[in-house]
Amino acid sequence: MVRLIEEALVARIVQKRQHQLAVAEVRELAEGLAEQLVSEFGGRYRWRANTISYRRSGVDAQIDCAEDAVTVDIKLGLMVSPLKGAVESEVVKMLDKYLA
Repeated sequence: MVRLIEEALVARIVQKRQHQLAVAEVRELAEGLAEQLVSEFGGRYRWRANTISYRRSGVDAQIDCAEDAVTVDIKLGLMVSPLKGAVESEVVKMLDKYLA
């Protein structure tokens, strides 16, 4: 029951963009983004196959770098949820900038 309440309070952002880049290029962009997040906000990231995971208090994010698309999936905890609109706007802006 507690888990269901916690999940209901989590804000989720999912954005997917098609691309024409090589997977290596997309991975390089994702790694640069992860390094920037760690530098600015702390936390840690790691790779598992072609997916990068970034975690810090209140934020759990995955960037999947597929051959034809990039999918960003972010879960914001209760304290960070009010920033959902700003975070989503920034994600859209970055995806449009780097994958247009």
